[in-house]
Amino acid sequence: MPVLTINPALIMSYPLFSRPVISLLIAQFLSALADNAIFIAAIALLKIQGHLGWISLLQISFLLAYIILAPYVGVFADGHTKNKVMFLANSLKLLGGLSMLLMPYPLLSYCIIGIGAASYSPAKYGILPELVSQDKLIRANGLIESSTIIAIIIGVVIGGIISDHSTHLLIIACSAVYLLSALMTVLIPSIPAKLHFSWRNVWLYTCEYFSDTAILWRDSSSRFAIIGTSTFWSVGATLRLLLFAWIPLAFLNTGNELPANLMGVLSIGLAIGALTVGLWIHLGTVRRVIWPALFLGPLIIATLLAHSIIHLGLIMILIGFCGGLFIIPLNALLQHRGTILIGTGRSLAVQNFIENASMLTLITVYGLAQSYHLPMQWIISALGLLTFMAILLLGCKTPQPQGWG
Repeated sequence: MPVLTINPALIMSYPLFSRPVISLLIAQFLSALADNAIFIAAIALLKIQGHLGWISLLQISFLLAYIILAPYVGVFADGHTKNKVMFLANSLKLLGGLSMLLMPYPLLSYCIIGIGAASYSPAKYGILPELVSQDKLIRANGLIESSTIIAIIIGVVIGGIISDHSTHLLIIACSAVYLLSALMTVLIPSIPAKLHFSWRNVWLYTCEYFSDTAILWRDSSSRFAIIGTSTFWSVGATLRLLLFAWIPLAFLNTGNELPANLMGVLSIGLAIGALTVGLWIHLGTVRRVIWPALFLGPLIIATLLAHSIIHLGLIMILIGFCGGLFIIPLNALLQHRGTILIGTGRSLAVQNFIENASMLTLITVYGLAQSYHLPMQWIISALGLLTFMAILLLGCKTPQPQGWG
């Protein structure tokens, strides 16, 4: 497959705080806020229905959309103006939120939201290299991740508070926020698509997707970034579920607000890392991300030693901070290499598939461990040890920074 060349006319190079970039940040903030709040709402519904053990299935129903649609959402994003793709994706999330009010169980509704999220992700990240120049890409990633993290904090905190009073009110509020996010995408410039998309070529896209995967995997920089981000998000998704299981055991608190608040505290650390990472890590020095990432595993194990909510909150902030220093440069590296090799949307589709397959695998293992009633201390210790070993092995395979900047 030939290397994709990007037409410079399609890269608008807006300032970081221009109206198009700010509109993107607001749209992403609103969408991420609703995503995280409605996750709390779905868990609350399962608790009300007496199906708390289905939380792993809830997360799996979301991830399946990413995995099944992976060959198509990237090329769909590259084949359309990305702000319109974002509008459509938020509309699907709105549909999923409203259906949660009508369906007896939230699994199918959350799957619909997953379809919207899977379609939204390549467009959200893929539009960044079209709006800003390469030298602003890490800072732009830091801004969009920071807006996402702030949205996570607000979403999980508000979701935890409102769900303990009225789950249906929370779902209605999330649906309204999805609508606002969809309307905000109208203010983002409609940059012409780089590729042509046709539904008649679905089989061709499937074949091309596996070819794209092979191209990225052969590139040492892309492989390094994909393995790193997959490790981070699979561990993060499992840790999020662990909080809802560990808090009732360790602190005798069965409400939704405390674990949701701890998710928000972790996100504060992630935001600090995302905002400061550009000061000492750029594409040419991206190998430095291994050092903060090595602390993630020991910090996860250290949660078992926390004897108060304050101690646990401090550990969560440190986990988030190290994670922010790790994930932001890897995202920027993959966007940079993907744009050169196959196109940003298609490279992000490959990334999403591998990341979500990794999350699905680790969450399934966690669900099996729970089904066999393994002590929660064993599960948390195993997750921390697995994280440390994965990062250590990744550090031994860091590629040379040739052509990174």
